[in-house]
Amino acid sequence: MLQKLNSSLINLFRKIGYQLLGKNKTRKLLKYTVLEIKPLALGLGLGLGLGLLIALHINNWNENQKNKKQALVIVKNILCNLNKKQLI
Repeated sequence: MLQKLNSSLINLFRKIGYQLLGKNKTRKLLKYTVLEIKPLALGLGLGLGLGLLIALHINNWNENQKNKKQALVIVKNILCNLNKKQLI
């Protein structure tokens, strides 16, 4: 659905651009391009940025979980070794 919406917006922008070019109004075309397309690109960029931040957060959480498990295994090994030495 989002792809269909983006396609519709692009077609609309293209149609308006051709109309402005046909009337030799390049200044209005440039102004229109900056005012209409820049916010769309900014929105897509923000979405991408947020997605990357979420992915980094999930990755950090996973790494922390792995580190905790590894630390627990090390502590268990140390305790096991200490118990064995005390028995000897």
